[in-house]
Amino acid sequence: MRTSRLAIVILALTSMWNADARAAASDSGVTGIWMTDDGDGAVEIRPCGKDLCGYIYSVLRVPDPSRPALDERNTNAALRSRPLCGIQVIGGLQAASAEKWSGGWIYDPKVGKTYGLDITLQGAQLSVHGYLQGMFLGRTVTWSRPATPPSKCVAPKPQR
Repeated sequence: MRTSRLAIVILALTSMWNADARAAASDSGVTGIWMTDDGDGAVEIRPCGKDLCGYIYSVLRVPDPSRPALDERNTNAALRSRPLCGIQVIGGLQAASAEKWSGGWIYDPKVGKTYGLDITLQGAQLSVHGYLQGMFLGRTVTWSRPATPPSKCVAPKPQR
């Protein structure tokens, strides 16, 4: 009897902790759909555990509309045939303040490389700072929320 009560208390505390982590990420204002700086696509930022992650939500400029955009520039040759739709491109972001998340990573499919990442919410825009080493060797771009979100892409099913 005592063990089951303890298990219930632990389960309740774990649920509350997970809910608090999700609420902190949601309350930050950075979650949702963001258009990339060049307008080529959209990324959905959402909580993943106590961190924030981002996934390709939409690929808007595809060289050949008859086939899915692939991760053709990935430095890992084994991943070059995977569709870009839905892949994780942001991870490990942790809250530094109400407007800033840092210590994460971002994958750039245009060059096939992963960089360090900090993001800062600036009103209705998101300052996205990717960097190599230290925060100084990098580049900052601005993402914005779309007035109307683009259609969500659907990853093709693997062929057998």
